[in-house]
Amino acid sequence: MGSSSGSRTQAGLSSLVVVLLAAGALDAAALEVIISTDVSCIDNGTIMDADGGPAIPSAHCEYSVNRTGIFRRVGNATADAAANAGFRSVGVLATAHAALDTNLPNNFGGRASARAELRDVFIMDARQANGTPVLAGHLSVNLATTGLVMLTGDGQADLSEATLQYTIVVGGGGMTDLVQSFLGEPPQPVTAILPPIVVPWQAGLPIDIVMSAFASVDANLTFTGWVDVSADFGSTLRWLGISDVVDANGLPVASFTALSPDGADWGSFAPVPIPGAGVLLASALGILGWSVRARRRE
Repeated sequence: MGSSSGSRTQAGLSSLVVVLLAAGALDAAALEVIISTDVSCIDNGTIMDADGGPAIPSAHCEYSVNRTGIFRRVGNATADAAANAGFRSVGVLATAHAALDTNLPNNFGGRASARAELRDVFIMDARQANGTPVLAGHLSVNLATTGLVMLTGDGQADLSEATLQYTIVVGGGGMTDLVQSFLGEPPQPVTAILPPIVVPWQAGLPIDIVMSAFASVDANLTFTGWVDVSADFGSTLRWLGISDVVDANGLPVASFTALSPDGADWGSFAPVPIPGAGVLLASALGILGWSVRARRRE
């Protein structure tokens, strides 16, 4: 599994593609937020505990079995999911854990997924130095990602996987990327200042924004073993701001605003620090143990 999974991960890391969406497809209204979560704990392929749903920001399940004797099955499984979205950022988190001691073949473990999306529009108002309105041109949208995908376990967890995906659409252009991790691979950081998205604009016409993130994990054991899996986009797919606003001739404008119908400012530029992979790894390791510790305190 190790050699083939490595090639799949590299394919996922290089899957940057252009997404097109017709301008004006969204209604010029206030910021719209869509979130959903789904978790399930599974024993022999049967869902034993489940949680989550549309508009539910977090979900948790846990299940344990303790059957001794000739047909031994002793184990536990947990799964957690969380999603959040707000002005300029979306985040998702999915984690699962499973451990099993058995002498029977199984499909045992936990699954979790989370989705977050925000939608809005903004309208450009650009001016020359003398106050003359600029009628059309191009602008650059700046974005950043911070996240980590990781999977650890033994040989019986070879059907487990973690997936993290993001998509950004602005006006007539955008990008998407998919990162996956499989057993035997190192953690996959998803941490970068993304290439700017260059977007045409016209004065008075709304420009659509769609930012979405999706995390999915499957901690699956076929026999005695253990597995921890996490897809963490918990804090950032983040809009940093608009830069390089030019007119139709490619000349920089003197000033501009990019406001939504309800007054939200999409134009101001506010870079955010991007932590190193070591910080993300420590964070993910802490998250994997969070739900179990919380339950024990309760």
